[in-house]
Amino acid sequence: ATNPGGASPLYHKTKFVDGHATGVPFWGQWEATAAGISLIGGKDFRYRLCYLQSKLEDNPSLTPEMALAAMAGINDPELRRAVAEGDWNLHAGQFFTVKADIHVVKPFRIPLDWPCWRSIDWGFAAPAACLWYARNPATMQTYVYREWVQSGVPSTRQAMNIRIISHGDPEIRFTLADPSMWRKTKGVGTSEAEEYQAGGITLTRANNNRHQGWARVHKALSYEPAFGPGLPTRLVELQIFDNCPIL
Repeated sequence: ATNPGGASPLYHKTKFVDGHATGVPFWGQWEATAAGISLIGGKDFRYRLCYLQSKLEDNPSLTPEMALAAMAGINDPELRRAVAEGDWNLHAGQFFTVKADIHVVKPFRIPLDWPCWRSIDWGFAAPAACLWYARNPATMQTYVYREWVQSGVPSTRQAMNIRIISHGDPEIRFTLADPSMWRKTKGVGTSEAEEYQAGGITLTRANNNRHQGWARVHKALSYEPAFGPGLPTRLVELQIFDNCPIL
């Protein structure tokens, strides 16, 4: 047994939690050892596993006073919540709190009259990334409905790839990008924004004030639990399609 934020959290989350419902057994695959042994008797060796989500309140040996004392020893409020709720959607270094049952939704067809836009995080050796957004004008909820991440792609080709992926979408009203994409190397040559223009995408300068951006995203992801963990009292402003695993 282990807890969110414990030893090797990514390993345990990937092996036991991701894609598996609590209490439902599944087959695990024998893992290669240092000697490279992954077969027994010439056959794949599989074994039964089961993920059992456990919340603090599920432990019959803990009194309310003992539970409070255990939680008081965890300084990080988000880790404290994750341990109490048995929430594995937390990782070291995570800056924004995203809960699968609140912020992640199944994809649906975006209506043609919804405002849509994109944002670009430029890169070459480090991956370039593009996110697609749509806003429901009735609720003002925003959905991230697609992501694209790739490294080693020149700027003009990035723009062409993004245009191809966007085919069939509602009208993209604008594409936001960091102001640094308008800089030219040593003041000469073409900027990344100009390269995108050559690839068919006109960029719009974004506000790159990090503190304001962080505050805005935190607000969009915020929710107020009611009657129990994970039950929002209002619509969450920002939700993400589950076809965006990197985000």
